[in-house]
Amino acid sequence: MLAPGETLDRAAREGLAAMFHAEARLDIVLLPLRPAGASALERAATTYLSRWDRRFVHRMTVYAPAARVAVRDPAAAKALAAAAEIAGVPAWTNAAWAPLAAGAIAAGRLVEARADLAVATPIARDLEVWREHFRAQGRAWGRLAARDAGLARFAPPPSRAAWWRHNVRQVHRRLIEVLEGTSSASPLVIGLHVVREAAFTAGASQTF
Repeated sequence: MLAPGETLDRAAREGLAAMFHAEARLDIVLLPLRPAGASALERAATTYLSRWDRRFVHRMTVYAPAARVAVRDPAAAKALAAAAEIAGVPAWTNAAWAPLAAGAIAAGRLVEARADLAVATPIARDLEVWREHFRAQGRAWGRLAARDAGLARFAPPPSRAAWWRHNVRQVHRRLIEVLEGTSSASPLVIGLHVVREAAFTAGASQTF
């Protein structure tokens, strides 16, 4: 499930097909994002995502906001897209496929991740595109949290107070997190993280 403007090369698609063929219990494969382009912002985003988000892109998980998924069953993919449309969220968002992943794990099926099969994405083309991408992720998680208590823990509480608490009051924690997660003190990398966190929480609260 790719977002508009995203691509997955032929070799990666063939690798996914081989994985599904080799393991009958495999239902879903998580794929990391790799910003396309070579601008300073895109290079910083590549560094940031490859280091910060690699903690989330792993097997048997439902939470990976900077990942896309490949689904074994075309019917399941169509059902996912239909359910996402009904819920009013883009099918490519983590919140759209999280229930499918949770169901697969609960049923004893496999959810794997391939860090080497990256999706080329335009989300770091400029700062507003970056902000809107994670705002959309936040909106999707906010809507999911409203209807699924089991997955609600991944979304910040939908209120202005939550935005303040989650970002401003914890700014020192956020800086430590990104420095530890990226091994980089680049102001641009730190800025991308702060914008992302604020956009995600703002989207979830639907107040900004």
